[in-house]
Amino acid sequence: MARRWVLAAAVLLAWPSASGPTAEAPVSLDGPAAQRVIAAMDAEPRIASTWAMCPADAYDRSAPSYARWVKPDSEKPDTCATSPETCYRRCMDGADAGACFGLGRAFQLRPEEIDDRHAQMLYAMACANGMGAGCTNRASSLRNVPVAGEPLLSLPAKVRNNCEYRSFHIGCAQGDAWSCSMEGQAYQLGQGVPTDAAQARASFDRSCRIAPDFVACTFAKGRMKEMKRQR
Repeated sequence: MARRWVLAAAVLLAWPSASGPTAEAPVSLDGPAAQRVIAAMDAEPRIASTWAMCPADAYDRSAPSYARWVKPDSEKPDTCATSPETCYRRCMDGADAGACFGLGRAFQLRPEEIDDRHAQMLYAMACANGMGAGCTNRASSLRNVPVAGEPLLSLPAKVRNNCEYRSFHIGCAQGDAWSCSMEGQAYQLGQGVPTDAAQARASFDRSCRIAPDFVACTFAKGRMKEMKRQR
């Protein structure tokens, strides 16, 4: 249990994609607009059905054709915090994965006002719209800090762990540093995939090649030191 919560703290600190900051200040949220977005989300069947799917299985289901050739970038959380309805429309009507992700981050940075369930729903939509980092955020929450009403907790542990690994793999293949660190840990601990020290080190190394100064690399280096101690 301690290992799980150490990881949770690390992931919560740096859930943005590899190019993002290691920590973010609270954003100035347009509360009434955010509540209108939440009401729309709760009434949107596409969100409910996507949230209920393993991120790896939802990935790319609603992405525009160009997303296969261009890595999506997240919209800045403060932009989505001040204009949540605009980001939501771009997310849902324009299949803009970066808008989904940015709004998810904006919501997650205001936990006193927004239930994290809605941030996770937006990460699920970012994943479905072709953003691997969205798949990883969704799977990381499932693994470490499941939100109230999490639909995938009913899955058998073996199936759930494999879902998480496959979701991390998608993000790592897309070049997201946190995804590679999470994939490396899955190989290290044998969670959702057979234990494989060589593959774990390869994923951790890739995380650091992608973003050597990002906290995901610091996390990866810590896991590699642990692996050396366990030899």
